[in-house]
Amino acid sequence: MIDLISFNKALKPTWIKKYLDTTNNAKWKNFFDVALKHYGRENIFAGNLNVKDTTMSIKATDAFLKEILEVWAEVNFEQQIKSQEQLQEQSLWHNSLIEIANKPIFFKDWCAKGITKVKHLQNPGSSNFLSLKDFQLKYSLRVSPLKYYGIISAVKTLRKEVDDHDNS
Repeated sequence: MIDLISFNKALKPTWIKKYLDTTNNAKWKNFFDVALKHYGRENIFAGNLNVKDTTMSIKATDAFLKEILEVWAEVNFEQQIKSQEQLQEQSLWHNSLIEIANKPIFFKDWCAKGITKVKHLQNPGSSNFLSLKDFQLKYSLRVSPLKYYGIISAVKTLRKEVDDHDNS
């Protein structure tokens, strides 16, 4: 006998796959676009949210979309980063491991400039972070020091956990 709850959950990621498919021009995708526009639309699926943060930070009013996001978080969430390479590839946005004031973050203006991963905050070929001035010059983006150093601090906290994992 098929477990209907498991079967239903197994179908949800196919909706995400269809939503992310740029060749799929179905009209239902407009609904997702409108519901997710404040969260970077498809960028939300590149994040690393746990279920709790998904329900707390994504205000989806539609039960179907909410369930899709929760199932995605169940399947996709990586609780521990084990290497520096994995850390550099971490999404800055919608990531339960990179938080400011105990909340995952999303800066739409940064995302629009292509700043999406930890490595985009670092000097090329190095794990050292760009200075605020170098960051602003590189991305032609004016940023408050508080905002910039807040995200750097969040990433440094995660990097320390990775270093501690490497040393154990």
